[in-house]
Amino acid sequence: MYRQSWFIKVGTLGFHLILLNICFWLGSVLGLGIIGFFPSLAALFYVLRQMIVFKDDDDVFKKYWKSYKENLLKANLLGYLYVLAVAILYGNYRVALLIDHALFSKGYFFIIILLTAIVILSLMTVFPVFVHYHFPLRDYPKVALIYSVARPIQTIISVGLVYVLAQVMLAYAALFLLLGVSLMAYVLMRVAATHFLKVDD
Repeated sequence: MYRQSWFIKVGTLGFHLILLNICFWLGSVLGLGIIGFFPSLAALFYVLRQMIVFKDDDDVFKKYWKSYKENLLKANLLGYLYVLAVAILYGNYRVALLIDHALFSKGYFFIIILLTAIVILSLMTVFPVFVHYHFPLRDYPKVALIYSVARPIQTIISVGLVYVLAQVMLAYAALFLLLGVSLMAYVLMRVAATHFLKVDD
């Protein structure tokens, strides 16, 4: 559990984020990326939820791999729903480029942009929702979107922080490999947890 001294808290958090980032890359590599990425992501958010919501940072490594194995199938199904959505949107974007009629083309682009924004908003919250609640698989994207739209301030904060972190990580690739994914996931889970805690109370 966290101790009281702030520098101990920061040091412990930093250590755990580095450990979780290593676990994430290992899990992705073990699953050859194709079947390892989304379970790794789900396990990452699960452990962060335990740390943030329940103040439980014991056995981080063990918790990570337990969640990874338990959610191997379900996390992949959820993740590839978004991959399919992105693929469909990209296909429609390519079609839009071939349309000659200016007015129709603009309307088509607007619809694609709107749907892309919806997918991104849902994706930003879906894994925090996935590890916090138990729903049928088909309901997670819808619930995640509702959370994002219903909490515009938190959503804007999440987008802003992730954007800033992404810019820093792009500038320092080594930092991304060491801390990037877990740090961005921590930000998303921390913001999401402010709502989860209110609802659970």
